[in-house]
Amino acid sequence: MNATYYITIRDILFGADISRSPSQSTWTFKLSGGRVATRTFDAYRPAPTEPAPLPVRWYSTEPLAGLTSGWRTLGVTSNTLPVPLRDYAANFRRIRLPNSCVVFLQLKAITDVDGQSLGAFLDDTERDLRSHPPCSVILDLRYSVGGDFTKIASFGRQLPELVAPNGKIYVLTTAMTFSASIATVGFIKQAAGARVSILGEPVGDRLAFFSEGNSGCLPNSHLCLDFATGKNDFTKLCLNPDTCFWLDWIYPIRVRTLAPDEVIPTSFAEWREGKDPVFDRALALATAKHQDVIRPIGQIQRP
Repeated sequence: MNATYYITIRDILFGADISRSPSQSTWTFKLSGGRVATRTFDAYRPAPTEPAPLPVRWYSTEPLAGLTSGWRTLGVTSNTLPVPLRDYAANFRRIRLPNSCVVFLQLKAITDVDGQSLGAFLDDTERDLRSHPPCSVILDLRYSVGGDFTKIASFGRQLPELVAPNGKIYVLTTAMTFSASIATVGFIKQAAGARVSILGEPVGDRLAFFSEGNSGCLPNSHLCLDFATGKNDFTKLCLNPDTCFWLDWIYPIRVRTLAPDEVIPTSFAEWREGKDPVFDRALALATAKHQDVIRPIGQIQRP
């Protein structure tokens, strides 16, 4: 995810000795038909008002508010976007999928963002699911890079209670499922056990990692750096008071693995055609009469 962002920044390409100049770079592309094309791009300093979203936003074909008229989006060839890519500006979504008893939940952050309240969404979702328990839940965390896991710990622990007895929870993940989003998967896996299946690609970090911390700037170069001081360990109790993140003692997560039960990559060609094989697989499993057809951990669906 970071690589796709960094290759758009000329200073980084020049500093890494990839580009010969900080003001422009030359690219050679192999087009879909096999033809090779070379283009030179000039760098520019973006206006302070120009948005700079994380690459997860690039999945959406919806124009980004604040961009100048010279920008245009790369659309998909299908007339209908898959459910997870619709209404992309909504960071928290709950949909009762038509012609099924399945509820689709999508979180693009584990905190309040863009004036949208995570707490209010989770409260509404709990009331809705308790009043009409779904037969299965599909929870999409593929575009959620983190936040504050204390805001979702309670909901993650009780989600199995909000689904019909023996109902399944399908959690969709990718390498962009990061930080507090990994913790969210952990809370659900810990609470639901065999009732949860993880589909997609592996989450974006190990289960023991450093986070939290602060930032600081170097006095001479004025380069600013983030540093992490708190160790999270979602596999066992972390006891060292000098390194362990103390909130893990209050909100413990103990899971053996968060590896996908089915590894399902999504290619650019599939995105371009408006296909979402991960969501399609989850929906097929959630609506199947017999939900014991999960393949062994690690089985890859396509090359």
